[in-house]
Amino acid sequence: MDVPAPSSQTSNKRKRETANQQENNSQEKQRDGKAFQFHITGVPMRDKVRTLFYQVLTTEDRKQERQIPTHVTVEEIEEQLFVQCDKETSKEYQERFRSLYRNLKDTKNASLREAVLSRTILPKDFVVMTPHELANPELKKEREQLRKESIRESKKSVDTQTFSEEFQCRKCGLRKCSFFQMQTRSADEPMTTFVTCHHCGNRWKQ
Repeated sequence: MDVPAPSSQTSNKRKRETANQQENNSQEKQRDGKAFQFHITGVPMRDKVRTLFYQVLTTEDRKQERQIPTHVTVEEIEEQLFVQCDKETSKEYQERFRSLYRNLKDTKNASLREAVLSRTILPKDFVVMTPHELANPELKKEREQLRKESIRESKKSVDTQTFSEEFQCRKCGLRKCSFFQMQTRSADEPMTTFVTCHHCGNRWKQ
C-alpha cells in the first residue's frame, strides 16, 4: 500500500520550523562570542525574558569566572518568575519582569547584579524582592532619609493630633497611630481624617 507523500505546503512548513529552531539555538550558543547551551522554552515571551536577563548580567559576568555560569542563573530566575506567576506569561509576569530588569540595568546598582551572579541572592528570592529591596544603595539612602524626616514631622505635630488604636497602619501593621481631621471639601460633606503611624512614619487619609 502506498503512503501518500506529504503535501508541499506541509513539507515547507516543517522546513521553516526546523530552520527557525536551528537559528534560535545558534543565536543562543554564540551570543556575545560565548558558546554555551541555552535552554529554549519555545515560548516567545519566556525566551525573550531570558535573553534580556542574560544580556544585562553578562557585562558583570566578564569580570570573573563564576562557579555557576550566568546562563544557568538566568534560566533559574526566569523559571522561578514563571512559577510565581502561576506558570503564565500574564500581565503580572511581564510587569514583574520589567521591575526586576529595570533594577538590574540601573548603572548605580552593581551590588544587586553582583549579588545575583554570585548567588548571594538566590533566584527564588530575587523574583519576590520588593521595590525597596531592589533599589540601588543611593535610592535606599534617600528613601530612608525621607522616612526619618516623616517620623520627625509626625512627632512635631503630636500635640495637635489625637492618639487612637482605632487605626491600623497598612505598612507595619501596628496600631500606634494618631490622627486629626480637616474640612477639605464642601461644608456639607464629612471631614477628611489624616492618620500618622508613629512607628514607621507612614501617613494616609481616609
